[in-house]
Amino acid sequence: MAFWCGGSAVLAGQNPYFDRSIHDCQTTHGLISALTIPVPYPPYALAVFAALATLPEPIAFALFCAALVAAAALTCVGLMRLTGLAWHVPAAACALLLLPSLETGQVALFAICAFTWALVFVRERRPVPTTAALAAMALLPNFALASWLSAIACVGRLRAPLAVAAASLAALGWFVLGLPGWLSYIALLRSFSQAESSWFAQVGLAPLVAATHAPPALAAAISWALFAGFVILGLWCGLRLRAAYGGDEWVIATATAFAVAGAPFLHGWDVGFALPLATMLWARSPGRITGCALLLIATPWQQLVEHAGIASAIALPLLIVLADETLLARPIVSAAVASAISLLALTLFSFANAAGESVARSDARFTPPPIQAGALADVRYAAFARQSRRSGWQERVPTLASLFWLVLVAFGDVRRK
Repeated sequence: MAFWCGGSAVLAGQNPYFDRSIHDCQTTHGLISALTIPVPYPPYALAVFAALATLPEPIAFALFCAALVAAAALTCVGLMRLTGLAWHVPAAACALLLLPSLETGQVALFAICAFTWALVFVRERRPVPTTAALAAMALLPNFALASWLSAIACVGRLRAPLAVAAASLAALGWFVLGLPGWLSYIALLRSFSQAESSWFAQVGLAPLVAATHAPPALAAAISWALFAGFVILGLWCGLRLRAAYGGDEWVIATATAFAVAGAPFLHGWDVGFALPLATMLWARSPGRITGCALLLIATPWQQLVEHAGIASAIALPLLIVLADETLLARPIVSAAVASAISLLALTLFSFANAAGESVARSDARFTPPPIQAGALADVRYAAFARQSRRSGWQERVPTLASLFWLVLVAFGDVRRK
């Protein structure tokens, strides 16, 4: 809905980063009247949303969901081609990744699919398809940044094509929204990042730093310094894995996975960017420690903890498949492991649900701040996020623990080589 409304604003000649351009559209399609959901995507991505908005919203939504299913299937094929694994593990992992994407209508799966195929094409030494895939991954520039930097730094044949791709994306954004659009996008990112630091569903490192009550500017500086440190560690580890196993895909996959672990802003479904590294490590060095890392990365923690119930029921058979394949266990042991994961999610959900009753009542009484002419689209959202008293620890802890476990496994693999 937010993407469709952003695209509709572009088609109407309006700036989609302003509240006045998308608020009425969103409330017409079911959002509470006091709120606006910003569309914090770069101007070139708005070209895709504008194309989607040429269709009626119900048809566009159905097409969007079908495209998500296709992206999950393509990601599975890409992981199989990248690792040489049989279809069971990639299929189960991609199905688990699809669950939250379908329910919330997120675009991350498209970028994850593009990233997976970029690694395939890097492995096959095909620079033009690699560049096209990395350009598609730029739909989410915060994660594409690590992939592009590692490719430019360590894969010389990609430097010129990526320079052309960067110029093309910038030109497309200029064509769609012009210079005012780019300036509004940058302004929205600066203010939206502070709002996200208060949002309970944000599982990146920025909320953890903000919880120390550091001034916003200092908290942002610390968050991005941590991110830079993780990317540098990922590059070093990726170079060592490339030396051990061969293939430039190791550098890009590792740098990107480490960037996810150190990301200031992260949602549960974004963990899929670490899935290629997890499957690559397990394919090269199968064992219970590495298998556990893959199982934890593939588990949709945010989905299970936020919704539990039906989400756990759907995820359980897929988790059993992953546990059985990756932990080299008997079926009854795998079922016990998968059940334990679902039980943990249900327990965390029950705590969050009990704590969320007062939050829900306060949400219902939410009154937006005065909206000035030219206000950015995150003004109402920021006020709503600040009001929420839910901490989000029950989502952050298992998600970050999974990512840090993968980082440790990668370092362990380097030490053994």
